[in-house]
Amino acid sequence: MKKQILFFTLLFSTFLTFSQTNEGDKLVGGTVSFGTQFVQNNNNLLFLNFNPNYGKFILDNITVGAGVGLNFQKQDDNSVTSISLLPFARYYVGNSDVLQFYGEIKGGYIFQRLNNNFTTVNNQGGQFNIGPGAAFFLSENVSFDFQVNYQFVRIEEARNRSLSFNFGFQVYLLGDE
Repeated sequence: MKKQILFFTLLFSTFLTFSQTNEGDKLVGGTVSFGTQFVQNNNNLLFLNFNPNYGKFILDNITVGAGVGLNFQKQDDNSVTSISLLPFARYYVGNSDVLQFYGEIKGGYIFQRLNNNFTTVNNQGGQFNIGPGAAFFLSENVSFDFQVNYQFVRIEEARNRSLSFNFGFQVYLLGDE
C-alpha cells in the first residue's frame, strides 16, 4: 500500500513540474468536427467544421489570438456555407507536461451563404463560443485537444444554439528567451 501511495504521489507531482504554456510562447493549430444529424421524417443533415487558430501567451497559462471558422452543411438540395472570424482567449489550469485543462471564450463576425436549387442568400451576423477543454500533450510541443463547445449564432432575427464535441491538435512554439 505504501508503494502505491508513493507511486501516485510521484506521478501527481510530475504533472505539476513542467509547462508548455509560458508567457511569450505561441500556439498554432485548430479543431475539426464532422458528422451527420439524424432528422426525423427527413433526409439527414451532413456537416463539416474546420477551425484553425493562432495565439500568443500574454502571461503564463493565458493566450489570446484569433481563429477562422469554416463550416459546411448539406441536406437534400440545400447547403449552408459559412466563414467566421473569431478572436479568442484561453486560460490553462495546471502545470503538467502531460495533461492541462483549459477554458476558452471567443466571439466575432460570421458570414453565411445559403444555397438551394432556386436561390442563393447571403447573411451576416455575430457568433459567440465558450467551453472547457483538455490538452493531452503527445510531446513537449504538440497536444491533442478535446473540447466541449457551446455556440450561439445570431443572424438577423434568427438565433441558433448548439453544443459540439471538437477534436484537434495544437503546436506550441517557444517564444524568444
